[in-house]
Amino acid sequence: MDLSDLFPSVIPPPQSHLLPQRWPGVDQSSTATLIEALKDNHERWHLFFNDRGFHNHTAHRLLALWTLGGSAPLLETAYEKDKKTQRKVIASPSEITTENFTKHLGDEVYYRAYLDFFVDAIKRDGVAATLKTYLFSYRYNFGDGTLGSRPYMLDRFVAGVIHPLIHVGYGVEFGIPGILAEGLAQTCAHPALSTVLMVEHLFPQEDHKDHSELASATSLLSSVIISSSTMPENPPSVPASGPHALTILARVLKDDLFSPRRPHNTEQSFTAVLEDRERVEKIIQYADEWLSGTPGNVEQKFEELAWMNVVIYGVGGFTKSKTFNADFFTMHLVTTSLFVPSLARAVKLSSQLALLHVYFATSLAHYVGRGRPAIDIGNFYDNTSRGVLPLELREPVSLEKYGARGVKIVSNPWLPLIQSALWHPDDHIPKVQRTLAHYARLYGHRHSGHFSGLLADADDKLPSLEKLDSTLFLRVAGLTMSRLGWMREGQPAGAWDRHGFFDA
Repeated sequence: MDLSDLFPSVIPPPQSHLLPQRWPGVDQSSTATLIEALKDNHERWHLFFNDRGFHNHTAHRLLALWTLGGSAPLLETAYEKDKKTQRKVIASPSEITTENFTKHLGDEVYYRAYLDFFVDAIKRDGVAATLKTYLFSYRYNFGDGTLGSRPYMLDRFVAGVIHPLIHVGYGVEFGIPGILAEGLAQTCAHPALSTVLMVEHLFPQEDHKDHSELASATSLLSSVIISSSTMPENPPSVPASGPHALTILARVLKDDLFSPRRPHNTEQSFTAVLEDRERVEKIIQYADEWLSGTPGNVEQKFEELAWMNVVIYGVGGFTKSKTFNADFFTMHLVTTSLFVPSLARAVKLSSQLALLHVYFATSLAHYVGRGRPAIDIGNFYDNTSRGVLPLELREPVSLEKYGARGVKIVSNPWLPLIQSALWHPDDHIPKVQRTLAHYARLYGHRHSGHFSGLLADADDKLPSLEKLDSTLFLRVAGLTMSRLGWMREGQPAGAWDRHGFFDA
């Protein structure tokens, strides 16, 4: 495939209400600028911009800015900034083939070779079959005797604070084969660190089918399972099968097994959790319970993930001292959750369940690893605002022309949020605000009391859960911007917090 095939000039619109919609501002000029920058990034730069394994976020930032309506000059400026810190991609010592696929897994020197391998695979087999084979098949996770060591590809997919999932998710969401190939190559460059969370029975051993037949069947099945008409307007807060994710979260909070433990290195808190066999077994048990009876109810699980991970980051980050700990690691639980529906659309039901299981278990492990922050919903709602903008930065609109003399309001609090996110130099800000804005659109009709049905068992409830409503997303977006700085409006830059929640 040449670059024009890997990065098509026309990006198709979202095919489901579950996927983020594009903001006004996307046009021919911004799209052309986006595609040229993505091509250049694909050809020139490595997936890590340093030898510590820090990820090249160039494609993430550009795609987030573009879909939020960022102009061509803004995209050009963002790419010029990102180029200054990147490492050049180097030729790998040898090519990657099916025969030596597992030999160089976890070795970033072979990133380019894996990238070439997946470009060929996508061209030959298509997107659906490539994802099925290399992420969700038994063979490429637990092996079949022909690959040597176990590849554990789905485990690598959620490594590195779940960055490979983000990259592949962008490729699938926007229909860009080059981004998808980069994400799969990035998956191969990560170590398999959380294999203890991999559950073998979720990967059925299937006969190898003709790839074209598999791609056709997968496309048909995913269109049936994930369609714009399958999700009820106001599904019951009590799940029809399996406990709600927020119920599981309440159980984790009350389980002494998960009491906070400060690791030697707080940035290695995730792997510290995985070293405790008892904790791992309980996390797997919770993931099993959460998915019990899920087939036919997949979309509800997407929504549960959205609420749980935003609650972990936002409510968990709002401390008793009424300050916001914008934890860098739990923030990634928010941004990664956005891509789960896109990925699920591309694969069949058995793969959807494997994805949901490993992602849910990984989310819980990160939450526990960061110190299991308290979830005080009452404190959060009593002390946060839907006004978002700090008082000193507000320019409210007078309603005198409407006959309401002296009344001033903020017209739409999301507009200054997105405007500031577009402008902010931190590349995570547009990603997290895009996610929160999408959830506010998708779940904006969830009113206080919606989750009251989860309160039947007092031992499995989050305190003040009845207060939880769709303003959660706006409140968390405002807290995030205040912590990182309303820089467009003149505030100094803030920073993500990395110290965890071990002193609470």
